[in-house]
Amino acid sequence: MSEWSASAINTDPKKQRFIEKLTQWADKFRDGVALAIEYSKPADAFKDVPDMDFLFDPMYASAGVQSQKPNQGNSLVFCSKLERMVQEGKETCPQ
Repeated sequence: MSEWSASAINTDPKKQRFIEKLTQWADKFRDGVALAIEYSKPADAFKDVPDMDFLFDPMYASAGVQSQKPNQGNSLVFCSKLERMVQEGKETCPQ
């Protein structure tokens, strides 16, 4: 199991990049929520929030792992061997 403590993240460039991207995504999502709860409730409140694929490194596509957008209740799990999230039941994590 991969460690996600502050010291482990600080020594692993892939984890640092993931946390940076997650923070960027979360900031945009927070801004979308703030717009969505305004009185006017704009329909495009989340237009600036990127798809979850934004979090994943494109380098995994060259390894033959297809990224699937989560939808319809699909769940994501972290694969420590691939060092990324995979869709449970649609992608396999090497042992």
